[in-house]
Amino acid sequence: PFLGSGFSAEGLSFSKDGKQMAYTWYPDGTLWVSNTDGSNRRQLTFPPLEVTGPRWSPDATRISFTGREPDKAGQVYLVSLSDSHLQQITSGSLDSGDAVWSPDSQSLIWGGSWDEVIPDKVPLHRIDLRSGRVTEIPGSIGLFSPRWSPDGRSLEATPQDGSKILLYDFARGNWQTLAGNLNVQYPTWTPDSKCIYFDNRRSDSGLTKDVMERLCVQSHKVEPILDASSAGPLLFGAAGWWTGLAPDGSILATRDISSREIYALDVKFP
Repeated sequence: PFLGSGFSAEGLSFSKDGKQMAYTWYPDGTLWVSNTDGSNRRQLTFPPLEVTGPRWSPDATRISFTGREPDKAGQVYLVSLSDSHLQQITSGSLDSGDAVWSPDSQSLIWGGSWDEVIPDKVPLHRIDLRSGRVTEIPGSIGLFSPRWSPDGRSLEATPQDGSKILLYDFARGNWQTLAGNLNVQYPTWTPDSKCIYFDNRRSDSGLTKDVMERLCVQSHKVEPILDASSAGPLLFGAAGWWTGLAPDGSILATRDISSREIYALDVKFP
């Protein structure tokens, strides 16, 4: 257990100094912040808004997340940590989400939903939070799961099926494929921007395995780290099987320890 029994959460995101964290409480989908040891908990959102993918800004002043109200498309939101003010960044009938911060905390890049019905027409978008100007990332139509490298030089993304990892070089303005034949879930940069950790969910002899792997940018080599399924079934939360990294580099995953029972009921109707 990361914080002992009773901590039912997913989507953990840590402040740059590693002293605070944001997370989504399961199963009600509310956004909370606390110290990394779980103390000083504070709730930032309330139902019916369901939150996924919270991410702490590098300057530790705001948290971005994907928010969804019943029967509405998911949208990108910001919440201020000083006064809990909520700001909706995107709008429209199509899903937007999975927003990531620039290292200077002045821009966001987001994509469409993994369930988008027209993925071949939806690019990644970038907003300058100072001017409000929104632009498209060149060559990013059909890409999802953007991850801005901590050094600000690159942007990781995957196609909708997660079959490969691509890297966009901001200086050169081009994409390159780092690795293929994958099933990428929740890619996460290491703080030094040298490697990307991800859950490569795969089937083996009829069984599904969550294999944590690491891809280093210089070598383009994919290295297996551990078989996360050995710890028991992972929880399928609001945005799938979540995995991530703690400030010390250890791997986090939300584990399903619930039980399932079959009951027979005798019912007498009036």
